[in-house]
Amino acid sequence: MKAVQCIILFYLFFLLLVTNGPVKGAYEDTGMGARSMGLAQAYTGLADDVNAVYYNPAGLGQLAKNELSLDFSKLYWDLENDNLYNASLGLSIHSMDWGTFSLAWKMFYSELYQENQVFFSYGQDYLSGLLKLKEARLYSGVTVKLLQKSYKYNGYVEMDPVFDSGTSKLGVTGDAGLLYSMNNGLSLGVSCANFTGPDMGLMEKSVVPIVFRTGLAFLVDRLLYEENKDKWFNHFSVLADYIYRNEEQQVCGGCEFSLFRILSLRCGYGYGTDKLSRLASGIGFCKTYRYPSEIRKAGADSESYSIVEVEKSLDIIINYAFTFSFNGVQQDTAGNHYLELGVKF
Repeated sequence: MKAVQCIILFYLFFLLLVTNGPVKGAYEDTGMGARSMGLAQAYTGLADDVNAVYYNPAGLGQLAKNELSLDFSKLYWDLENDNLYNASLGLSIHSMDWGTFSLAWKMFYSELYQENQVFFSYGQDYLSGLLKLKEARLYSGVTVKLLQKSYKYNGYVEMDPVFDSGTSKLGVTGDAGLLYSMNNGLSLGVSCANFTGPDMGLMEKSVVPIVFRTGLAFLVDRLLYEENKDKWFNHFSVLADYIYRNEEQQVCGGCEFSLFRILSLRCGYGYGTDKLSRLASGIGFCKTYRYPSEIRKAGADSESYSIVEVEKSLDIIINYAFTFSFNGVQQDTAGNHYLELGVKF
């Protein structure tokens, strides 16, 4: 009950921020990671990889391995007069005693304009012990985020007085989140991004939108017996998110199904303000390599120790996603394509 009260207070506090801010612009929500995009960004309640830095930093607290991820995407394929790209690189380091630290970079690029975000994130489950939870875990996470945007210098920029003071701008903001995960497979996540609302305008005020997310995840596989999962089925999740950004609302849902611990299939759909209608799909491959390793185990006194052999694993991950909107400029293009390479070690 105490954990639920914490989530409700978090929800009300940050909802107050997003509903009482100035007019906002820039830094569109273009997502991060092919896996989450294949789920239509219904990821706040799951957030179980390094891309949690973007959706819900609290999810970092549930990671059990170090992770490295590289993501590249081509947006609005076949768009005339411009080329739009997303790229990201993330690293998370897990400690049994201190939680998970993460450093990530995300870039949006066009031929005329570029945005960069650098994430310094931390997630842990300290609140679980503080609240003495037995049947669940309450993870919390925070991010300090550096923002930078720049315009390519050309003839238009040279004549426009907006750029008299420069063609780039730096800013700092922060994100925060909570993730309540129960043993029955149900989890609830809430997060707020850009909660300081930094001004990134060159001449006139242009505030980065505060983004509020809340999501549910139901991990069906937690209800199955281990012997059944080991045969051919090892993961199935159903996800739903609500996103509020700049007076725009979006509801999205997705599901993920994994077979033989190798192949993952994903699909999702998002619907929102201004008749937003977006279909998402994705596929993933994971190959696990197991190898023996030796660790030093302390003995009875401070000077003695023994060498113990343990088994470790290395996961190689490839994810692909495709999204397509049924209205707006994207309906005249070949959609968005995402490719992600990852390692868990």
